[in-house]
Amino acid sequence: MSIRHHPDTVAFKTAAERYCALFESEPADASQWPEAVLSALAQLYAAAFRLPEVDIEDDTLDIPDALDVTDDERRSVFGFVQDILGLREIYWAYYDPSEPLDADVQPSLDGLADDLDGIYGDIKPGIRAWETGNDAFLEAIIFDWGSVLFHCHWGLHAVSAMRALHTLAF
Repeated sequence: MSIRHHPDTVAFKTAAERYCALFESEPADASQWPEAVLSALAQLYAAAFRLPEVDIEDDTLDIPDALDVTDDERRSVFGFVQDILGLREIYWAYYDPSEPLDADVQPSLDGLADDLDGIYGDIKPGIRAWETGNDAFLEAIIFDWGSVLFHCHWGLHAVSAMRALHTLAF
């Protein structure tokens, strides 16, 4: 079965499109937006665990830089979140919550705008590459979505954002 048609890949792509769409048009009801983002983000996070493993070969075609999220697009998403949430987009967090209680670690102020924009910036290039129809990008797309960026970037942002969004939504 082609990666393009693998049910877990399709499920992730669908979740990624749903997530990204929340930042690309005004919400019908801004008061319900945090709950919608939380739901979409939880679905995206869960779908990442089911992505098929891919082996990146030396001849794997990288996603072209032209498909990356631009600085203007990132600023737009960041501002969009700030406009909708206002001061509610700021929350307290620990970078590593596993630190012992006696450690000299203080909470830091974090922002949902940074988290949600970071996730968007990691996910959107894969959607764009997928939409080209060029199957030579598929392994790089899946690798980026599920391994590299999930494990050390957007997955961490997602966990932090879900905690903050849960409080806002409920």
